[in-house]
Amino acid sequence: MMFFLVSTEFWQGFWQGFFELVALGIVAYFVNVIYARRTNTNQKKQEIIDELDEFVISLWKPRKIYTLLHDQKLDFLTHLSSQESRTLEQFRLKTQAFNEFLDSIGRLRAVQIKIITFFGFQIELLAHFMAIWFYLKEVRRRMEHGETLFFGSPRQTTEVEIRAGEDDLYVLIDKFRLLIASTPKTNSPPLRLKTHPEEAKEVQRHAQEIYRSFFGEIPAEIPSAKAPI
Repeated sequence: MMFFLVSTEFWQGFWQGFFELVALGIVAYFVNVIYARRTNTNQKKQEIIDELDEFVISLWKPRKIYTLLHDQKLDFLTHLSSQESRTLEQFRLKTQAFNEFLDSIGRLRAVQIKIITFFGFQIELLAHFMAIWFYLKEVRRRMEHGETLFFGSPRQTTEVEIRAGEDDLYVLIDKFRLLIASTPKTNSPPLRLKTHPEEAKEVQRHAQEIYRSFFGEIPAEIPSAKAPI
């Protein structure tokens, strides 16, 4: 009789401990799954942010070189003895700066594709992307026509203020970067990379608002240009 009671208590304790271990195992499994998904999501976001940072780095040099040439700050060409050789070198450097600028736009396009596949058609993200794209379109037009790359915002009216505010682009990009970090991943990746016409209109409308808040009135030809969404 005593053996039977001990045996019963043993098996009761055994099965209680067994089910507790099973329950802990199940909880640990789901915790690991959630952690892995969150880690993977954070890694994907960081990859997008890293590509955005590479775009920013690639954008700085051609804009800087073009601006030095446009402003005739040619101290770095003093080693060239003749005016003809300096003129040819200016032309070569401007062409090179323009080509590097186009390459940097290609980097941003790659970021946009990853954003759509990872976040879906998130209007706030796409609107900030398009506002940056509007700015780059205006910079491209100015480089093609030999114009200054300094153009103001509602907060800037004089040339000095405009030049002091050239970092407005980087402020906008920083805001875009924070949005990427804080926006949740879509659970249903889109099967297409183009928005519906109504979605595109909403993105463009909001993008124009963002652009105006940073850079002033948007040039008339930019919104009518082919949008990258």
